[in-house]
Amino acid sequence: MKITGVKIEKFSIKLTEPFKIAFAEISNCENLLIKIETDEGYCGYGEAAPFAPVTGETLEGCAAVLGIFRQGLIGMNPLDIVF
Repeated sequence: MKITGVKIEKFSIKLTEPFKIAFAEISNCENLLIKIETDEGYCGYGEAAPFAPVTGETLEGCAAVLGIFRQGLIGMNPLDIVF
């Protein structure tokens, strides 16, 4: 089995209630959805939820890094897990 595609999509979710912390109030989240597809028809999903005020990660930075990972993942076996 080989990875044939990695799709990355930005999306926004409006929260039912604002998320409040000491220095911010968030009413919607902007995240990334990742879909990995294989040549055997299997697919897997993941999500990146960067929160710059806490982690320093931005949506744009995560998308850029995922774009680099995409290049390396194509052709790999998703079951080859290395620890």
